[in-house]
Amino acid sequence: MERNSDSPGRRIPSPEKNLWRNADFLKLWSAQTVSVTGSLLGALQFTAILTLDASPVQMSALTAAGVLPALLFGFVIGAWVDRLKRRPILIAADLIRMALLGSIPVAWAIDMLHIEQLYVVAFFHGLMTIFFDIAYRSYLPSLVDSRTLVTANSRLSATASAAEVGAFSLGGWIAQLFSAIVVTAVDSATFLVSALLLFWIRRREPTPAPTTQTPGIRREIIEGLKLV
Repeated sequence: MERNSDSPGRRIPSPEKNLWRNADFLKLWSAQTVSVTGSLLGALQFTAILTLDASPVQMSALTAAGVLPALLFGFVIGAWVDRLKRRPILIAADLIRMALLGSIPVAWAIDMLHIEQLYVVAFFHGLMTIFFDIAYRSYLPSLVDSRTLVTANSRLSATASAAEVGAFSLGGWIAQLFSAIVVTAVDSATFLVSALLLFWIRRREPTPAPTTQTPGIRREIIEGLKLV
């Protein structure tokens, strides 16, 4: 425990304890964990291979559709998110991904599922994932103070890394025990859970500076690249 130099008898809670007492951070942390896990379950890949018997060329196209949004819009989204409140972006990104993935079991149930639908879902799912990943990191300082920011970032990064290791395997087990369509349904449900957790955050987010007081998007992108 650290001691406050102004008040020798007063103990300052450690950053770890401060975070465990921060209900809004715990909601963001849980939402991020669930959302990242959902993104990495491999629902589209399992559906393409096991349900639609996709060829190697089709799998390559599906992968390309998922990464294309980052190449086309990554820089612009980063500058745009900086001008808006983050929590509505996070909730919207989760709900849109839920609807996109939820459309796959519906199309399968009525025998109208095609690989082209997976391409569209992969593209817009990738686009919404960029919005979410940028926004939750920018939203974090609104929920924790500067003393706990590094610890909070570490926890978010740790769970994201754990999801990268285990989520795809989890998706494989679900596909093996049930079906690829069930993986997609579970994936869709994870985004609903994440959106609800974010909706229950109670701390008010500061309003971003008006656009008249911020540099143009092109200048922000250049400044960001220089900083990196």
